[in-house]
Amino acid sequence: MLEFQCRADEYFEARHAVLRSRSLEYLGSWIWGSSALSVGLVVMYLTPADSAGYLVAAVGTALLLNLTVWFRYRIRVEWRTTPTLAYRTSMEIRDTELRLRNVKEEIRIPWSTINRVLETSTSFVLCRSSDDVRIIPKRAFATKTQVAGFRTLLASAGRGDRSCAVGLAP
Repeated sequence: MLEFQCRADEYFEARHAVLRSRSLEYLGSWIWGSSALSVGLVVMYLTPADSAGYLVAAVGTALLLNLTVWFRYRIRVEWRTTPTLAYRTSMEIRDTELRLRNVKEEIRIPWSTINRVLETSTSFVLCRSSDDVRIIPKRAFATKTQVAGFRTLLASAGRGDRSCAVGLAP
């Protein structure tokens, strides 16, 4: 039995890893801003007297900055409005499931329902769906051997058609 309380920085890093794992959505959002910025810079270089290039570059820069600020704002709102993140959680690892308990709820996660496992520098992220994400901080484990054992368990937990994709998020 392990106990932990997820911190804001761990939550942010985990949610960012989940977003990066959805490559089409992640790249698509950055392509629009980068493309607009590049087109604006090219137009400014080719026709320095034309103000349209400055406008397009400004729109591209605004898009890039807005995506970053919007993501950070959304994560901060999630962190503040998810009541279970405010409580200490105890985790029990069983052969068939993972049990997470706090003062408000008890969650049983059968190993077969975990679709994806992401590992960040500070935590493990268990994804059953894009909206059902559970974060297990590595600091909850007493030793590096326990962390390695949990990593091995997660890698072998997905059997049959639902194999867990264990990857280290950059």
